[in-house]
Amino acid sequence: MRILSISSVYPTEKNITQAANLVSFEVLKHFSKKHTVGFCKIDLDDSAHNYQNILEEYNSYKIEVVEKLKIDSNKLTEKNILRKIVKFDIFKEKYFFPLISFTKELENICKKWKPDVIIVVWDELVTPLVAHSRIDSIKYAYYGNADYKVFNARTYFRFFFDEQNYIKKLFIYLIRKIQVIFLKKYYLSFLQKIDILSNVALNDTHDFQNEGIKHINYLPNMWVVPNKEHVLSKKKNIELAKNKIVVNIGNVEATANTLGLYLFAKEFFPKLKEKSNDQFEFHIIGKGKIQKKIQRLIRDHKEIIVRGFVDDIDREIMEAKLVLTLNNASFFKVCHTRYLHVFSLGTINIVHSDALLSMPELKNDENVLAGDTINQMVDQTLRAIKDVKLREKISFGGFEVLSKYYDSKKIVDKMCSEIETFEKGKSL
Repeated sequence: MRILSISSVYPTEKNITQAANLVSFEVLKHFSKKHTVGFCKIDLDDSAHNYQNILEEYNSYKIEVVEKLKIDSNKLTEKNILRKIVKFDIFKEKYFFPLISFTKELENICKKWKPDVIIVVWDELVTPLVAHSRIDSIKYAYYGNADYKVFNARTYFRFFFDEQNYIKKLFIYLIRKIQVIFLKKYYLSFLQKIDILSNVALNDTHDFQNEGIKHINYLPNMWVVPNKEHVLSKKKNIELAKNKIVVNIGNVEATANTLGLYLFAKEFFPKLKEKSNDQFEFHIIGKGKIQKKIQRLIRDHKEIIVRGFVDDIDREIMEAKLVLTLNNASFFKVCHTRYLHVFSLGTINIVHSDALLSMPELKNDENVLAGDTINQMVDQTLRAIKDVKLREKISFGGFEVLSKYYDSKKIVDKMCSEIETFEKGKSL
């Protein structure tokens, strides 16, 4: 079978800048053991960062690098926002999904390479392009958040966090509320054109099914499972005596991260200070610039350390006694790969109970410590900080759930089964 992966980022396990790099590469790597695998880069910026290293990495797994689909980002959309509004372009399909203008280019690449299956992993830009293209291949999409769900969250985010004139913010808010009606319609029509749809969040899967996307299924997220004994032993030696807590992993400008950091600064941190006089260090890790509203809340607290992008995120996580994620305590309920990353390093996750809506394999007091409210999350944090045996129990459970449900090898095997089942159905 010839399998072509298409993405706007390079999958890699050696030059990782975001979780999508690693997850996408795991898919390519495992498929390449049994099938002919190619990768096509949607090149929006013509970047060649570590390109030679990536080529060597691909060659080692016999992954063929197919010609790039080069796109001039300046030609994607009209830059003048006023003109867009006057012409009603902001409600049109190409405004939300500009890459669909390049379907012919993608079709030409596919005619040359002749894939049996086209796979899109975690790429909301490329999924509509593949769906819109007339390609005689099985189309497979594996990722999470619905575009219209994200758009809605960002609409609230901009209204609440942007420091602009109120009338201007209100006008933008109302326009975006109309836009999302069109976006949802377009997006659902694209998903209907994808042959196999797998979603990493159970709650999103149910939402799509309720919207009429009946052929979607829940397929858990994935991560690389390391040697458990080695990691737990290393964790014991590297974990700091001081109460280091990692609060955020990933781009601090992202919607879910911003909402989570706001709840941390506004509610979690003050409540923890009320309940404990112990010394803590809260490390905010991730590229980007924290919103000014959050900066004002944390700037006078020396316990909160904004680290930015770090070179060795694994060490930072292993040094910490726990990782706190408040993202799903907001109205925006999504699946987060960081939980799996933390599991793989022997550190425990403190989560909001709504994280279990997306990832039902997570169990309170077994593999995570969860709270229904922020106050309960504070209590779980203090409980874990003081009890090393509890941390060892939860970290062991984290490894168990990681290896049982989220192992990349097992997930890719399930993807293979889905493709084989679909092929059999077509041949009947």
